[in-house]
Amino acid sequence: MSQHEKKVSNTPNSDKVKIDKSHKHQQKLMIGTIIILVFTIISFVLVPAMAGSGGGSGSLVFGKYGKKVINFQQGNYFSQQVESINNMYRDSLGGTGNVDFLRQLIWRSAFNQTVVRTAILEEMNESGFNVSSKGIDRGIVESGMFSENGRFDEDAYMSTSASRIKEIRTSLNEDLTVQTFYIDTIYNQKRSTQMMDFLLDMGNPEKNFVYASLPYSSFPDDQVIEYGNKNSHLFEEIQLKRITLTSSEEEASTILKKLEAGEQSFEDLAKTYSTDSYGEDGGTMGATFKYTLLTFLNEDQASQVMSLTSGQHSTVIESEGSWYIFMADSDTQKPDFSSDVQISTVRSYMEREEVGLIEDFLMGQAEEMALLAHTSNLNEAAAEFGALSNETGFIAPVYGNVPFIINSPGNNKDSSLLSAAAYSDEFFEKVFVLKNPGETSQPMVLDRSVVVFSLLDEQEGFSYPDEYKEYIRAELANELSQYQQSELQNIFMSSPKLKDNFTSTYNRVFAES
Repeated sequence: MSQHEKKVSNTPNSDKVKIDKSHKHQQKLMIGTIIILVFTIISFVLVPAMAGSGGGSGSLVFGKYGKKVINFQQGNYFSQQVESINNMYRDSLGGTGNVDFLRQLIWRSAFNQTVVRTAILEEMNESGFNVSSKGIDRGIVESGMFSENGRFDEDAYMSTSASRIKEIRTSLNEDLTVQTFYIDTIYNQKRSTQMMDFLLDMGNPEKNFVYASLPYSSFPDDQVIEYGNKNSHLFEEIQLKRITLTSSEEEASTILKKLEAGEQSFEDLAKTYSTDSYGEDGGTMGATFKYTLLTFLNEDQASQVMSLTSGQHSTVIESEGSWYIFMADSDTQKPDFSSDVQISTVRSYMEREEVGLIEDFLMGQAEEMALLAHTSNLNEAAAEFGALSNETGFIAPVYGNVPFIINSPGNNKDSSLLSAAAYSDEFFEKVFVLKNPGETSQPMVLDRSVVVFSLLDEQEGFSYPDEYKEYIRAELANELSQYQQSELQNIFMSSPKLKDNFTSTYNRVFAES
């Protein structure tokens, strides 16, 4: 880079390149909201060289959009995005715990942004759009990269090599093309005051409900015990060790022969050969229920392991591409369902694997509770059934977390039930249709509970004071633009034109580095 040449800002908030006077108003709205667009004159950032390129010297191919290869190469847009996003996370990367996660997040974000930019350039090219030579000249002058004391330095520009000037003009041409796309499709949209006020008024009317909930934990112990007795084989328990091999049955058979010949103990063989996390502890799995074995063995294989007596080992058992050898450190113990610990074990299993049985039972209880509420009220019915009851407070009839609707359910961070309700179609279909105080909803499942709602009251939704409305409308416009930009990225990332090889290339590169 010439000593007179200055780098254009590589941050998403840069507005140094102006299109023309008619766009000044739109550019003000764009500040702080353009996520993907970055004005970048090639700067050869120092990103560590990676092995296994597969895309030419110093290049890593992560995919294609249409006929355009999406590659990482020193100095190209992808590499600059990696550098820029990395700088955003620089403080976080100082910690050792999140480095791998953040690194993949950075590279994935940079890839996504590169895909979107590539797609936009292709769309604009197919439309026949071109930035004029004068437009690029004006962009170079107004960018300040060749300025001296606030004035364009023609000598500095003319002394820059032809190849470098070509890089600058090509890059700026792309930047201006992408910027024009965003202005024309998103930021140049006219939204009337009436439209914005309609959106701000979506929170009307707000309603306050009382609700009664039967959490999964209220499923009765006698029902848990009944399930345990009917499925007692699942809760048989045995102390086990295991050796896991993923190479071949031949290796597993060889290790079994060493065990049977007494060449090495089971523990030493596990430490030497086992590929799972138990290996370093000599294969010790500890107390193991049959239902745990059934997560990776079939019924016959699990029964074979449970039939082992203390000190006895199994044959080689093959399942899903792995080979296992088990050794019992105890005989199998039958479950005792009079034990609180055993009941807790069965309950935990049911909440993971048999949640439908729990919900069906509690749904029946909730339906009876709702019927009783019709003759009294929901609070009294809840007390009768031992259900938890509370009030929602006034909430707005809007789906999800809508920041500009103050009382939208998703804005309530103190209630996990309301947070779940905010994204439940069933909640809005069954609850917000209630019109009369005391009217009760049908039961529904929310936040690991079966819940019934009853309308208490309603009121006009929150209204912003007149002096704040212009500001709120502008914020809402930004929210809408960011939403549109997010949807635009989703469209391009799900396009059949995209061949996304990010994961395979990333894993190969960083495995080799």
